Amino acid sequence: MSNELKSESGGSPWRLDGARALITGASSGIGLAAAHEFAALGADLLLVARGAERLERARSEILALCPERSVQVLAADVATVAGREQIRAEVGDSLQILVNNAGTNIRKRMSELSLEEYRQVQRVNLESCFDLCRLLHPALVHGSPAAVVNNASVAGLTHLRTGAPYGMSKAAMIQLTRNLAV
Repeated sequence: MSNELKSESGGSPWRLDGARALITGASSGIGLAAAHEFAALGADLLLVARGAERLERARSEILALCPERSVQVLAADVATVAGREQIRAEVGDSLQILVNNAGTNIRKRMSELSLEEYRQVQRVNLESCFDLCRLLHPALVHGSPAAVVNNASVAGLTHLRTGAPYGMSKAAMIQLTRNLAV
């Protein structure tokens, strides 16, 4: 991955210099890929996930490619109120970009899922997104111009074999995003 994206004319199409981005679920997958891209575009990062060891590996990877970036890590569970409060405390007064990317799924037939398993999918995928938008709103307003990216899924738009609770959480996230946009 290069340190800078190039447009066809050879220049960077846009930059995020001076922006601070918080990315949940940032230790692997889409969250880690987003962290690499944001850093390459000039953003400083606060990476959040549950596993401290994986977060440190992610931090090292990004700093190896973009040593000029500030990359903070925070091991916190977005599914808990305490984890989200920990994130709010770490963010402080100013944030330009919030990426709600953390997600989970429990692949079982609906008739085999316990109510607690259903609730866990909702806590991680939807409740964390709603609550982080709410808790970090003052920091985003102070950091204006700011942006919120809610990583949903096509499963929120149509049936996929991902299970009802997952699709429900992603459909609600899509609607939350629409409401927040206006």
